[in-house]
Amino acid sequence: MMVYLSVWLRRSNVLTGAEWIRTRFGHGRGADGAYTIVILYAIVAVMGFCVTALSG
Repeated sequence: MMVYLSVWLRRSNVLTGAEWIRTRFGHGRGADGAYTIVILYAIVAVMGFCVTALSG
């Protein structure tokens, strides 16, 4: 997905997917929900990586 979005991400000067959602969609109800989902997914993913690294 990042291959197709690379032009937009580079031009928008954001570092994370959550920042890009704020830049692209603003602060409406749907945008806030998408922002929260991206952040929760990132937290769960990082926790999963940490558990996998520590258990191995």
